[in-house]
Amino acid sequence: MSIRIHELAKRHNMDSKDLLALLKERGYVSPDTKSVSSTVSKIYEEEIDKEFAQKAATAEQPGAATAESTAETAAPAAAPQVRLPAGVFVKSKEDVAREREDAVKAKAPAPVVMPPPAPRP
Repeated sequence: MSIRIHELAKRHNMDSKDLLALLKERGYVSPDTKSVSSTVSKIYEEEIDKEFAQKAATAEQPGAATAESTAETAAPAAAPQVRLPAGVFVKSKEDVAREREDAVKAKAPAPVVMPPPAPRP
């Protein structure tokens, strides 16, 4: 059974395009593969899983520092960063309210203006 590249990237908290580049580099997928919705065979999936498991285990090993010195120098955990596609921006509460008001104004019928009466001869 095979797995899609974007699913494998999601499993390892990795960008899909970066994983696709890694798979191409190693020859796990065809060099002309362009889509992250393409599949990777089970054998290569297991290889990637093993590699990332080894990296995670290496990163989790405690250092030689004592608990006291680590507690003193430890920085607060950074908030996770969200990756947004290029060109995406977040609207403020005021922007949303202004857009709603503009939409209501656009839907309202225009006032009817009567021309002044023509003078009688």
